[in-house]
Amino acid sequence: MEISGLYIYVDGSDLEEIAEQIESSLVEWLASNNIDAKVINHQHERTPDLSLEDLAGWDLGLNIGLGQINSLPELLDQIYSLGLKHNRDFVVGCYSEGSGISEDISFFGAESGKPKSEQIAEFLN
Repeated sequence: MEISGLYIYVDGSDLEEIAEQIESSLVEWLASNNIDAKVINHQHERTPDLSLEDLAGWDLGLNIGLGQINSLPELLDQIYSLGLKHNRDFVVGCYSEGSGISEDISFFGAESGKPKSEQIAEFLN
């Protein structure tokens, strides 16, 4: 897979109570640190395969181009602190715009612990 960039999203779809807070925290932090990443807050449509109690998917977090990979340790630290604050885990993965394929690399946060920058860097090499 030809990697176009990375994503760092909140793990889960039960985000009603925290989505706005996380989105605004990310926007403010990126602006104050001059990091070029795209904040994503996209709630997917329900699909017929979901049961009544299932929630539709929700992408909430960041998309980061490969040119910003040097900022990854700072980004992971900031998002880890958001995970602790909101008692959530995040997933970091890579995506290919050409193929539309994405692949999770690692989880981190309130339950999974600190992010593993070296594991992510190793995956990208």
